[in-house]
Amino acid sequence: MMRDLHDCINKIKEEVDEIPLDDRPRVLVALPQPGGAFGVYRGEGGTNGMDDLMTLIPVNSVGQLLPTKNYEVVDPEWVIEQNPDIIIIASNLIESEGGSSFAGYDLDDPSQMAREREDFLSRPELAEVNAVKNGRVYMMEYKLFSYSQSMIIGAVYLAKWIYPDLDLNPEEIHQEYLSRFQHLDYDLNEHGVFAFPPIEVDGGLAGIPDRLAGQF
Repeated sequence: MMRDLHDCINKIKEEVDEIPLDDRPRVLVALPQPGGAFGVYRGEGGTNGMDDLMTLIPVNSVGQLLPTKNYEVVDPEWVIEQNPDIIIIASNLIESEGGSSFAGYDLDDPSQMAREREDFLSRPELAEVNAVKNGRVYMMEYKLFSYSQSMIIGAVYLAKWIYPDLDLNPEEIHQEYLSRFQHLDYDLNEHGVFAFPPIEVDGGLAGIPDRLAGQF
């Protein structure tokens, strides 16, 4: 296991840099807006925490095609035209019907996040978008991972989704961050909802508790 989180990011960059740009999947990282619009994150050269997170790894971001460096809201037609291979939904602690968020360290049930993803996949106007057709739509609670050192953890989840062949275990790195650097007694095998669908790696799940294997 990587003993230094920054070494982990450097290793990701080295491996991805060997992949020609044209062979890297085209990625949309966005926050869905009311009425079906999308708030799009640019990545490299952008101006907010999510852009910084994306910059930690080489992301072939369709947000780079927008004319400004700021977070920009676009209509579904723009997404359809860009036809991304992967869509990552930055959930931003969206409120559920019960009035509480559906992701975070204090939650253990990913049901609401799973429903939100299924609703997204069911949007008829997006049915022919590559990411939707191939089921490569992922949800991440980015607020937890877009500040300071925890940003590295979010980047590792993104890297494993975008480049699944990378030898990475996001939960192992996440657990090290909590135990070694934050000195917290918190077991990710038992608690926490951060990413959906979870990443299956080394016989466990990254993003939701391992005990929920096979239920989602």
